[in-house]
Amino acid sequence: MGWSRNATHQGSIMHIIRSMITASPMIIADTHLVSSNVAEADYPTYSTTEAVVAGARRQVVSPSATVTLSISAPCVVTWTQSQLPDNTPIRFTTTGSLPTGVVPGTIYYVRRLTDSTYNLAIKPNGQGINTSGTQSGTHTGFATVHDVYEALLDSGVSTASSISGTTLTVGGTVTGSYEIGHILSGTGVTANTTIVALGTGTGGAGTYTVSVSQTVASTTITGVSPTTNNNHWARADSTNRWRMHDSAVSSQTSNVDNIVNIYSTSGYTEALLFSNIDAASVRVKMVDDIDGTVYDKTISGVADSGIQDWYSYFTEPIIRKTDILITDMPLYANTTLTVTITTGAGQTVLCGLLYFGKLLELGGTQYGMSLGIQDYSIKTTDDFGNQTFKEGAYSRTAKIIMKVDNDFVDTLHNVLAGYRAIPIVYLGSLSFGSSFIFGKYNDFNIEIPHPAFSTCSIEIEGLI
Repeated sequence: MGWSRNATHQGSIMHIIRSMITASPMIIADTHLVSSNVAEADYPTYSTTEAVVAGARRQVVSPSATVTLSISAPCVVTWTQSQLPDNTPIRFTTTGSLPTGVVPGTIYYVRRLTDSTYNLAIKPNGQGINTSGTQSGTHTGFATVHDVYEALLDSGVSTASSISGTTLTVGGTVTGSYEIGHILSGTGVTANTTIVALGTGTGGAGTYTVSVSQTVASTTITGVSPTTNNNHWARADSTNRWRMHDSAVSSQTSNVDNIVNIYSTSGYTEALLFSNIDAASVRVKMVDDIDGTVYDKTISGVADSGIQDWYSYFTEPIIRKTDILITDMPLYANTTLTVTITTGAGQTVLCGLLYFGKLLELGGTQYGMSLGIQDYSIKTTDDFGNQTFKEGAYSRTAKIIMKVDNDFVDTLHNVLAGYRAIPIVYLGSLSFGSSFIFGKYNDFNIEIPHPAFSTCSIEIEGLI
């Protein structure tokens, strides 16, 4: 790309950071975050056999199970009651061989069919992949899920219920409510039995149709809704460990003293962005299997951009950077990264986003770049004219015009088109941290006014 290579000031070049995995909401998978000192035990683990009350929170973390894959177009993965949301990253191992078209260890994205069945895509919202050939052995699926859900309704529990054939009879003392889709449990109840239709019961005592024919004597039977039921559960958050790796920049991973994460990277990693961070320092160490430590750098978290003279140096309050960008890492593939984010002893360190990958130059950023925010704070006015303000989150916005060599126009068009609904990091100018935006573009337009170069205008909206 001639324009960017010949630019006299690197900070005037617009870049993107392409993640190892272009997933949404996760930007890395379980195979990449191999170690962390941040505990992942925020709430009890969700269980299909545990009744909950409205307002209770449960976490779903790194599920894995034996799965089956069909040889078909497209392939259908069956993972009983896994309840994975659309575009969940998933990978497979096997004791034998997977069907042709699915590679062990490769990250795929599920396209949800039911609570138990999925198609697979090679990118978020992509087309289902086809499989062929033969398969053997036992296959295991591993999903990248680190979510916290809040119950909206009480689970159903009855003290004297029975099943005859496909009819559930609810009796005795009944609490909560039984609903279509509830997963049933109790002494003698076949695993993963669900309610498929209402009979005389409409939530309380009465009869219901279940998915599996069986005979169960009178016992306590619990009905729990899957977390995919939006009427019964709401996704409340990511787990604390993974907040710095989801799509919400405003939600922060927190830990006392420091956050120490170790990553196993795939492909090349030459840039890291820490955003919405509150730390005294950040250290990044890169280790190659052959050459050993090839990068080890510590960056202060103290901001000095507003210090223009000695008076300011001694009198201005100490503030910390909200963004730290590293772009000078050597081009080594498949390395181990150790990231240490540190604050004062006994204090809490915070990080809203850690995003890393390979840089791509897009073009020369022109003067006139516009930077701003979208504020989600709320102002209310009562009947007497009194106003109150509730501070909300905000997202960054930018309007940028780039100068691009004509021989790069088609590549630029295709690259941007490929990130239509996938959040990545945009770096409007390396000179301005407020132009570092994790989000998506709303629109871009390329004009070709000259035989040698073109101009590209792009509007970027950051995620909250």
